[in-house]
Amino acid sequence: MKRTAYLFCCAAMLAATSSRAGAATYEEVKRLDAAYPPGSVVICRSDLPGDSQMLRHTLTTTRGTVVARRNNITDFDVAVTWLTEGETGAGMTLTFRSTERAEKKGVYVRIDPDSMSLSLPGAREEEKKTVLDGFRDNFARTEHFGAYSETEITDFPSYVVRKPGEPPALCHKETAGS
Repeated sequence: MKRTAYLFCCAAMLAATSSRAGAATYEEVKRLDAAYPPGSVVICRSDLPGDSQMLRHTLTTTRGTVVARRNNITDFDVAVTWLTEGETGAGMTLTFRSTERAEKKGVYVRIDPDSMSLSLPGAREEEKKTVLDGFRDNFARTEHFGAYSETEITDFPSYVVRKPGEPPALCHKETAGS
């Protein structure tokens, strides 16, 4: 649970909910943000490696819809799905509303805990409640900072988030068929 929650923080809050550019100037970041107007969707994918004992390779897909943008504030509706290697069917999906506050050096992301919901196929209601409460306790109480230096614009407006010690999150604008 702790590893899943930790990886959620990295993949969801610091990747998909943010249109930021590493080693880019503040002006370049504003240009990247302009490429994702309200109604746009950013898709980020990250491969979470398994270990040789308990954890299996997992593909994390984060889908963030830009709901509104005003000044340096952006609201997102986000869905994060984990699909574990070897499993068939739907994976665990967490949805929530987040607000991003852009500053000169990076962004501060806050998740609305009341907006969080969880789909966990095959789990009992009490299991889902325990997992959801864990997400709320770990990530919905404070703002989380993400520096622009952790992101690289690749093929504009696509980008990669490279957080030290974590797998990269490859992000792009959703288009028909993506």
